[in-house]
Amino acid sequence: MGRMIAFHGTDHKAGCSMTALCAAEDALAAEPSARVLLLKACGPPFELSGASQGSKEDLGRLLSYIKSGRFDMGEIMERARTDGGLYVIRAPLDPGVTGYFDPASSAVFLRALKDSFDLMICDSGCELENAMALACLEESGVNVLVAEDREQSIKRHEWLAPYYKKLGIAFSLLVINRFRHRAGYASADIKTRLRFDNSNTITVKYSENESLSDCEGLSLLQYRDPGFAKDIRRLTAIIREEKEGASYGGI
Repeated sequence: MGRMIAFHGTDHKAGCSMTALCAAEDALAAEPSARVLLLKACGPPFELSGASQGSKEDLGRLLSYIKSGRFDMGEIMERARTDGGLYVIRAPLDPGVTGYFDPASSAVFLRALKDSFDLMICDSGCELENAMALACLEESGVNVLVAEDREQSIKRHEWLAPYYKKLGIAFSLLVINRFRHRAGYASADIKTRLRFDNSNTITVKYSENESLSDCEGLSLLQYRDPGFAKDIRRLTAIIREEKEGASYGGI
């Protein structure tokens, strides 16, 4: 049985998808023989080049198989394998399909994927109305909250915290993304507001290549920014070692 990690953003601008993608790429680079899967549960499907290029699999195609419980894992793995060796299951090409997933069959599907890969990284977006995204957070052994040093990002999670608690969703690790040492948003202040501490918080520096990455459709790791890459390596090392089921903050 493999290890399942779910990334969740405080809002649409927190950079959850890019962080999850970079973590998956870095994990594969560290252990090229490992079977590493990146699952994008919602939002626009990945069209990034680099390690994610070449996947022919998306959740929209799999919907009927997931709901019936009759999916062919061998076929899924073959279609999801990319040119760089990473396995990627993209979000549905038709975003309207996400509303047709149900919690029970989504959970069964995720457990089957977990059994088939060494490491499974899920991008669960930032919303809770998607059954597949919610199942990622419920089935994952380690949930990672991705926030930004920006008031809207922090306040939105503070407002949603009671709903996460009601659903029994807790977070093991806080990633303060695009960290810029801005006045009034020191990492200590953000950790306190989101109820995390030093032992389970990591900052990922702002990369000057972000706009270029958006234009060229490349992962930020492809630009070899040493500070950014160092932070991603540290993040990947932590999530691979984090005790499953640990809960520290974010609720």
